[in-house]
Amino acid sequence: TDSLFVDRENGEGIGGELVLGGVNPKYFKGDFEYVPTIHNHMWAIQMLRTHVETVTIQTNKMETICFHTNVFFVQLQETEFFKTICLSPFQSRLSLPSNYWVLGDVFMGKFYTVFDFGQRRIGLADAVGA
Repeated sequence: TDSLFVDRENGEGIGGELVLGGVNPKYFKGDFEYVPTIHNHMWAIQMLRTHVETVTIQTNKMETICFHTNVFFVQLQETEFFKTICLSPFQSRLSLPSNYWVLGDVFMGKFYTVFDFGQRRIGLADAVGA
């Protein structure tokens, strides 16, 4: 099991931490929720539903993006993915089924992320300070 902490404070603090072979409890709180992956070469998870609340492209405003998997529900507020430019918290790939997504650092910055190679799953716990 390897783990990743992404510090989203833009230059303040350590910036993040990758732990090979374990986790650092200093950077997360609560229990991990695990989601299975389906691809041998990418850490992609199934999104059952994704929706965006209040989109106004002309004023560069997107209030909330919501994600639903078979395990958890996540809401990202505009301040979490929109600074000077809008950064996508996820990415789809042509090599994946349409409802499977690769999570980006904007999404993972909200969580402490565990990559469980043995059971082919991703674990998410609330990041400290997120």
